[in-house]
Amino acid sequence: MKISLLSFLVFILLLLPYAHALQFNMSDSKDVENPSFDIVEVGAYEKKEIQYFWLRVAGNVDLSPSNNTKNYEVNITLSEGYVHLYLISWEEKEEKMSFLKSSSGLNYLFNNYSINGGNVTFWISSDYLKKYGNITSLVYIAGEENLKNSKVIYLDMVHYPPLPEKDEEKSFPWVLVLGTASVALVMIITILLVIIFKRRR
Repeated sequence: MKISLLSFLVFILLLLPYAHALQFNMSDSKDVENPSFDIVEVGAYEKKEIQYFWLRVAGNVDLSPSNNTKNYEVNITLSEGYVHLYLISWEEKEEKMSFLKSSSGLNYLFNNYSINGGNVTFWISSDYLKKYGNITSLVYIAGEENLKNSKVIYLDMVHYPPLPEKDEEKSFPWVLVLGTASVALVMIITILLVIIFKRRR
């Protein structure tokens, strides 16, 4: 009886919004064929009012130019909005970039990240997150896809707190493709508008 009550209380606590100072680490046993996109561990911690989110893949982080888009992300859902952190190399482009997408819009100048072998770490002010309430869930993503053909090549997603097994089976990668594609489209339109404006001047 006591064990059942304790299990129930733990389950209820997992459903409650997280405090701003989030700290945990969690392993992921699901395998992806390409080790550069196979997430093996994720976590978060806060230090000096800065919240850090990190993921580790089995191999080395791969953002080398190719015909595909490669991305490492942390999608943060909060009680009053969302904040998504992206590190991406676009298909058929030489450069890689990091940006933030939130309930308030896009921030192209978000460079708060580091890469160390197979580790990617993002960081963001705890005060910034407070604007959107308490953290309710996180999704860590490592993927490679071809947006032109709407094709997912490799994809690993880790949810915190973990999804029940049935819900995890229903988790479909098109969310990643469509989300990345829409962000890419917005960026392309913005770049084209800037070029047109400069030429007219």
